[in-house]
Amino acid sequence: NMLVDAGIQEIQMGILNRLRGTAIAGELGNDIVFSSQPPYEVLYTPEFNPEEMQWLQRFARYFDRYYNRKNFPESLKLLWETAATPFAAFAGLSDWVWEREGQTHHLPLVQLAEHLYWYLAERKCHEPSLIAQTIESDFRRLRGRRDKLKTPDPV
Repeated sequence: NMLVDAGIQEIQMGILNRLRGTAIAGELGNDIVFSSQPPYEVLYTPEFNPEEMQWLQRFARYFDRYYNRKNFPESLKLLWETAATPFAAFAGLSDWVWEREGQTHHLPLVQLAEHLYWYLAERKCHEPSLIAQTIESDFRRLRGRRDKLKTPDPV
């Protein structure tokens, strides 16, 4: 929340990985369970069960696509208004997209834009036309973008 509020341009989130044979692997004992396959991500800890760890991975992946890649800088300002904190606002969007897609990869930018539109429109935080215009503007910032967004035409 503080990093978003401060306008930090990239906020990297991710799950801890371990490298076999490193000090961290031995120091953690058996309290933290890692995947046996590379990249040896944490599967669960005493504080986070497997479902919570999977949720964090989804959140991080969507956050990277929407925020870190600067795909929707103005549109995210509308998203921050949907909850008490940026984290809560993005958690809501993350859950909403996951419920509809069931995946975090192979989602084209046009699909992410449409999900953002419908999520914001459901929250009634602004007029649909403003939401559509803002997302369209962010989306068209990238040269050569010819994809058609499936949102109502701005009035």
